[in-house]
Amino acid sequence: ALSITSGTTTINLGNAKVVTKNYTSISITGTGQLAFSNPHASGTIIILKSQGAVILTSSADPNIQASNLGAAGGAGGAAASPGSDGTTAIPLSDSGTNHHGTGGTTGGPNGVGGAIYANTGLYTITAARYQAFGRFVSPGSGGGGGAGGTAPNTGGAGGRGGGVLVVECAGDL
Repeated sequence: ALSITSGTTTINLGNAKVVTKNYTSISITGTGQLAFSNPHASGTIIILKSQGAVILTSSADPNIQASNLGAAGGAGGAAASPGSDGTTAIPLSDSGTNHHGTGGTTGGPNGVGGAIYANTGLYTITAARYQAFGRFVSPGSGGGGGAGGTAPNTGGAGGRGGGVLVVECAGDL
């Protein structure tokens, strides 16, 4: 059983692309919070399975913290240097490789945001379609790093994409 009543319990994802945790029950109550560390560079999909009930009544906001578990953002550029491109998230059924943000350039155009997956049906599906065809999930891709300005000004790093959290519950939710 996973039971957290106070403080933060952190699960190390070990740089894995997919992490599955099996529990007899999941209970995050009181002021407890579940968090994760060490995601894969192209993002991590987390699957929490419960054979019984899942109770999420903690006053912590959020009580399950899955932010910044997607693909890594690009590095900011040194003074007068371009920023690095972000990382494209784990591709599932899309052959595109440039869904990340591109780094900013000095004295030129700004970086460009990442492209959506070509199969837009993966973004919004009905519950019936989800149940019929299984899971279609992908972490967010990383943003491009900002270009460096006039010395000594450096560009900021691109943001890390969001992670994926799937909770499967055989009991009450």
